[in-house]
Amino acid sequence: MISSRKLVLAGAVLALSTSVAFAQETKDNDVPVGPGQSADTVFGPDGFGYIGYDSDEPQCSYNFIDISATGTFVGEGDDQGFPVNLPGAGFSFYGSNYTTLAMTSNGYISTDSTDTGPDLSNDCPLPATPSTGGGARLYPLHDDLDAEPGVGTLLFQYFASCPRPSGAVAGEGCYVFQWNDVEHFPGGSGITFTFQAVLYEASGAIAYQQGPGNPEAGSGSTTGIQNLAATDGLTYACNTADSVVADSAQCIFNPAFPPLPIVDSAATFTVEKTFDDGNPGEVEVTISCNTGLPLEQSTDISEGDGVVFIVGDFADGDMDCVITETGGSEGYDVSYDAGAGATDEGCSFEGVLLNSGYACSISNTLLPVTFEVTKEWIDENPQFNGSTYAEASYNCFGEQFFDHFGGLSFLGNPSTDSFDVFPHWDGGTTCTVTENLVEGGIEVDSSDCQSVSVLVGGSASCTIVNTRLYEGIPTLSQYGLGVLALLMLGMGFVAVRRFV
Repeated sequence: MISSRKLVLAGAVLALSTSVAFAQETKDNDVPVGPGQSADTVFGPDGFGYIGYDSDEPQCSYNFIDISATGTFVGEGDDQGFPVNLPGAGFSFYGSNYTTLAMTSNGYISTDSTDTGPDLSNDCPLPATPSTGGGARLYPLHDDLDAEPGVGTLLFQYFASCPRPSGAVAGEGCYVFQWNDVEHFPGGSGITFTFQAVLYEASGAIAYQQGPGNPEAGSGSTTGIQNLAATDGLTYACNTADSVVADSAQCIFNPAFPPLPIVDSAATFTVEKTFDDGNPGEVEVTISCNTGLPLEQSTDISEGDGVVFIVGDFADGDMDCVITETGGSEGYDVSYDAGAGATDEGCSFEGVLLNSGYACSISNTLLPVTFEVTKEWIDENPQFNGSTYAEASYNCFGEQFFDHFGGLSFLGNPSTDSFDVFPHWDGGTTCTVTENLVEGGIEVDSSDCQSVSVLVGGSASCTIVNTRLYEGIPTLSQYGLGVLALLMLGMGFVAVRRFV
């Protein structure tokens, strides 16, 4: 006979066992809950304008950036989140720029840097209000994942020039978040897999890259994005078997920077330029090739803009091209960056391959304008021809970097001295030269040196004229001369009588 005490204990154990089993089922999100959404090779746009492609489309390449040996350790554990500070310019997402993001062990990134990562129930489809936490979110693979110590780790690395091109802006930097050797909860299966999110610094493009080993392949996870209010989002796939497969990528482009055009049997050359003084003016850039069509192309681009030249009809590896700035750079030093192909003369590309993309960055550095001041002397006394020393001061206003002043000195006739000016691109730079205090009897004319305009790429000069006045005996009139003659004659008579 079983005592009532034992029956109570047995009931408590059964209740506890049932509770643990329920908690385990809730915790382990391998079994999809709610509706699913299958993957399309092109998905979107959402309300904001984001549009996505997977690696079956030419706009999205799978090019895994393995940072397992080079990345910075972010954290580890189950249902954890960690803030990550972004170097560089930060990341633009749904119209806001972020310099800190939270990376969580459950396969998502939040713009709420305080998110500690407990949200384990994947949101499907997007947009969807998260079960816990907030922030705008990026979901490379939102699932109940395990990054326990000794198994999985969360890693981060910044690249000033991304090893994987974004397909939107050439040569831009990127932030790589990598979930390295993680497992599905509760772990211990020995089946680990690695995936990453690549966020691009200039274009705000996003690339999710799925490594091999994930046994679910999307059957219980969500891949996509959504905004801060959870009112707008873009779903690639969720809760659908074989939707997020190994060695695949999903690329999402910001509407401000759509993917570059894809052309078969051709090469693309992306050109960007910058002025170090922010000049919004246009410059002309030209690409010249030894073969292919067209042989030469030119266009005008301004600060922050870019151009893509497309050249076709050439044999693979037989074409050489050079990109140069051919106009609009007067007053600037021009430099080129195209990796090993850059020279002082331009971006040089040899052995161009079909269906390949190349990048050329052009930088314009403001050059100073030399302002030359000449000192001239005019002497009314023809017998005076000696050299004379003088000093002057100058003041410049509206310069590009700062207003400044200084002194000049002159010795000789004529004599010159000069100073450098960095003019503002808007044409508002002026300089005035004033001679310092000079000795009496000198008339100074510095009207030529007042508020002289200095333009980018131009020249500037002025002249100060000093006139030395001759102070001799005043000229007498004819009556004065007569009186002087009588006085001299009278003095002569007195002298004669004295000696007689």
